[in-house]
Amino acid sequence: MPDHPDEPNAADPSTVGEHLDALMRVAIARRDEGRLGEAIDLLAEAADLAVRIDRVPTYVLAMTALGDAHTAEERFADAVTCYAAGYRVVRDVVDWPEMEGTLSWRLAGAEAAVRAGIPVPEDLVRAAAPTSGQRWVSECDEDLVEDDHIPAHAVRRFWEVRDGLVTGTTVANPRYRRG
Repeated sequence: MPDHPDEPNAADPSTVGEHLDALMRVAIARRDEGRLGEAIDLLAEAADLAVRIDRVPTYVLAMTALGDAHTAEERFADAVTCYAAGYRVVRDVVDWPEMEGTLSWRLAGAEAAVRAGIPVPEDLVRAAAPTSGQRWVSECDEDLVEDDHIPAHAVRRFWEVRDGLVTGTTVANPRYRRG
């Protein structure tokens, strides 16, 4: 796969759309190969092009993939910016409830990661959401969970939750043993 698709003929809208599709394919391939810097550059270019040619769904997908790449690089504030941009579009411009749900969870997770300085598992963000007041949510090592039983040594850390938001405050479990 080439490192970068050839530039399209701007006078021919179909070639611009084809170029956008090629950018997305190459960017996702680079992300999946772990070449995150290249993927980020290509996804940013794809998002910009999608706006210019009014391809709203492709813009949302590019911003989501861009947020995922930033999250993988632990650039959580950048991930928040990308997820928030995509979320605003699916909330206010297009009717895409599945993507709205996906982006709302990814945005909440990235915001929690900004507060914590480390990645926050999505299932932990989901567990925290319906709460009010203050409580703690456990992050478990799935390799150590036995059926429906979670032994004390399977809990990696505890996350503080305040009014449905993961605060970023964690307490390590001294009894945790890697699986």
